[in-house]
Amino acid sequence: MCLVEVEKFPKLQTACSTVVSDGMVVRTDTEKVRKAVTGVLELMLIHIRSTAPSATRRGSADCRTTT
Repeated sequence: MCLVEVEKFPKLQTACSTVVSDGMVVRTDTEKVRKAVTGVLELMLIHIRSTAPSATRRGSADCRTTT
């Protein structure tokens, strides 16, 4: 989820583990980053939807409502 675009790097980088250097140009809100984050979120939702019903049946689901 912590993806960023770093100038002179061919691929998106993880912001939480990329070592920063002097003069590094980092972009956090580009179309490329938004598409990648959206894709990750979609995969996470697919996984949750596929596992949540069985967890609910077993009684092991910890469902909470957030607003």
